[in-house]
Amino acid sequence: MQIILASQNKNKLKEDDEKNPLSPYALSKMISFEIINNDHPCSKLTSKFQQLCFKNGLLLLKSGPNGNVIRIICPINIKSYQVYEIIDIINKSLNELNN
Repeated sequence: MQIILASQNKNKLKEDDEKNPLSPYALSKMISFEIINNDHPCSKLTSKFQQLCFKNGLLLLKSGPNGNVIRIICPINIKSYQVYEIIDIINKSLNELNN
């Protein structure tokens, strides 16, 4: 299993935020990643990962044309400790997925 992390272009986000402070980019930021198995998108592993995250207390969006993209959309007022909790849940769920 391979995970590819993608983040929206930070320069583009900064430009949009400066042009319009009420743009959707200013209100939330999105990070997404793909779950791939043997160089192919894997919807089954993505669904299992999503279920593990939910079981561990994190609700994630599954998207993409192949159903193998996980999106994390956080509000701009998210607290640092909440970000660390998200990271911990993702790591825990990935470890469970690999076992």
